Amino acid sequence: MNSKENLPDDLPDNMRGSRLAKEIRQDLLEVAYEVAGKDVIAAACVYGSRVAGYGRDDSDYDIILVLENYRHRAKYKYVRGKIDASVLIVRMDSFSDDADRASLGEFVVGRLLNVYEPLLGEAYLEDKEVRYKRRVVLEILEEVISTYGDFASEIRFPIDYFLFEKLKKRISLYPPALYSYSKTYKGPNVKENLLSTRAGFLKAIDGLETEEIISLESGMIKPLGLTSKGKIGSRLSQKLSATSRGIKSYAVHGLAGRVGPKVVGREVISKLSRSREQVELPEEIRHPRNLWEIDEGILLVDSDDWLKEIAVSEKLSTEFVFSKKRLGELYNVSNVYTLSDAEREISIAVKKFRDPRSMKWAFLNLWSLSPRRFKMAPISRLTREYLAIRTLRGIGLNTPNVVAVVLGKKILVTRFIDGMNLSEIVREVVVDKESNTRPIFLYGQAIGRSHSSGYTLGDTKPSNAIFANGHIFLTDLEQATNDGNMAWDLAEFIYYSAKLTLNSGGARMITEAFLDGYLKNGVTGVVKSSLNIRLLAPFQPLIIPTVVKAVREVMKSKSSR
Repeated sequence: MNSKENLPDDLPDNMRGSRLAKEIRQDLLEVAYEVAGKDVIAAACVYGSRVAGYGRDDSDYDIILVLENYRHRAKYKYVRGKIDASVLIVRMDSFSDDADRASLGEFVVGRLLNVYEPLLGEAYLEDKEVRYKRRVVLEILEEVISTYGDFASEIRFPIDYFLFEKLKKRISLYPPALYSYSKTYKGPNVKENLLSTRAGFLKAIDGLETEEIISLESGMIKPLGLTSKGKIGSRLSQKLSATSRGIKSYAVHGLAGRVGPKVVGREVISKLSRSREQVELPEEIRHPRNLWEIDEGILLVDSDDWLKEIAVSEKLSTEFVFSKKRLGELYNVSNVYTLSDAEREISIAVKKFRDPRSMKWAFLNLWSLSPRRFKMAPISRLTREYLAIRTLRGIGLNTPNVVAVVLGKKILVTRFIDGMNLSEIVREVVVDKESNTRPIFLYGQAIGRSHSSGYTLGDTKPSNAIFANGHIFLTDLEQATNDGNMAWDLAEFIYYSAKLTLNSGGARMITEAFLDGYLKNGVTGVVKSSLNIRLLAPFQPLIIPTVVKAVREVMKSKSSR
């Protein structure tokens, strides 16, 4: 049973970084015991304007009072007297369920998202706060993964992102919260408020790291144990869940707030007063996803003018001008942009990953009788290319530097490589205008090194390599993977180079140079596998028999070394 006589005689001035004077804490504890009556208090805390640092002289003190056997799930009680308080009383089991399963639509536990100050039951409150924030982190990560697929594993999330993303969602469901969130995270106490709420997230994240669901390094989080094929629900189900949660929160609010007309009038006056005060949300709450980072290049998510943001990141004047021209084959959506201001000029390759329904990969999957199946989803192809650029460079191959990823538009921006496309060199060899096959040898060598590291390129057409300054640069890596068909990599280059030509001698030279380069790092077993007739089938209608015979003779010769 509770008793006011149980109050401590001497409360410390600084409990959990207390912002409340000792006398105020004493008064608030008296309110808690008075409201609880004969019921047992599990915990009590103060939240809202008085602890966040934006309360006015006439502001109520907001209290959450957790009672073991309260007859209602949640209910407000307003206390007027020595100290004015708005007490949100919640039954203990309902509070726990709200933390774990949002049974009250997070109407109560959501208040522990921000700064609060325990009066009683600090350990109990911290446990519920951490469990709630753990769920917040998991739900947000799952939403990111269901939206951005495999690329989510390349995103680095600052700890504060989960707070700001959740605040943004809560505002969308309950717009009046905008005022308090703005004051909490844009006022003079923003640093202290962030430190306070960050502590619970850190404990939640520590547990998730122990379970190997995420990793934490230098304050940035990377998802590990979540995949788009695992625990993730569909985006539609997540939206329905959020909507249901919002409706539930409003319902609980209505039931908990059944009070007399005087209190209603006081609340109306307070809301009118707040509505007259102009508030602006911090940028972090308006666009929390702009806090995301990637290991190479800048990541743009909520961006209205991605080209301008890239120009700024490249230290160009905001008065820059640009031109663009198309790159590659007709089915590629790639352009080179040249950006310049009064002092400098840069060139970038901009590749947009379109929906595949009218694109080359759908066509190739239908056309190809080979076991090689092309990845079609735009976000999967973008992810593969981003990963391959960095992975292949890590094993000593040349790839373009990533400048930016424009995630919402599925655009990859890389530094433009100014050189000769390998397809032009192949073409000149085929028509006997060029006898220097060194670039082709280097391309084969690069693929051999990639294979020796367990990585396949997936799409090895000559047009996907650039010869610049004596080196081969690998581009268009959207089909690269560490579990692909190595024999396909060889067959595609050889047969694609030999299509639509009558010059069997030129096709032979190309095949020899390519396989000689490949075997510097690769193995003969892969060359032998590339002779599989199924790998020839997709190209056979485009290659005359004498040319097929010539290149396959070279392949057989090289496979018997």
